[in-house]
Amino acid sequence: MSSSDRPSASFIPLQSEKVKIYATEAWKEVKPVAESLPRPKRSTIARFFATDACDDPINYAISEYSAKGLSQTTKECETREILSYKRGGLVVFPGKAIVGQTFTIMIPLEVCGEVYMEGLALDTSHYYHIFRECSVEVSEGAKLTVLVISDLT
Repeated sequence: MSSSDRPSASFIPLQSEKVKIYATEAWKEVKPVAESLPRPKRSTIARFFATDACDDPINYAISEYSAKGLSQTTKECETREILSYKRGGLVVFPGKAIVGQTFTIMIPLEVCGEVYMEGLALDTSHYYHIFRECSVEVSEGAKLTVLVISDLT
């Protein structure tokens, strides 16, 4: 990763073959719903309920949180055991969107076109620990579909 590709302290990209495999399976189930969602009139984000197939990538990302988080903890977010959380899905349409109002784990299911978070190109080979608000920019004609885990306590 070159210095221009290095992520900001706002988030950390993580790699996990298990999360990637489970996310690929979840995408197969979520795809018809995600692709049918219209762009909202006043936002770039449409929401959908996480399906049963979304449990595996979400649960695995949470189980990896302590192991990976301990070695990459920043002063913005202390690693802790996750007792409860909210989960859901987002489709981000072209334009800018803000994510990570609270500590969030974001798992991309599909990245179609050019999508950036704080200048770093997003992909489905990584999932992201987001420590504070980040701007996601989706290019014209592109779309991002993700699972989000937020409001962790």
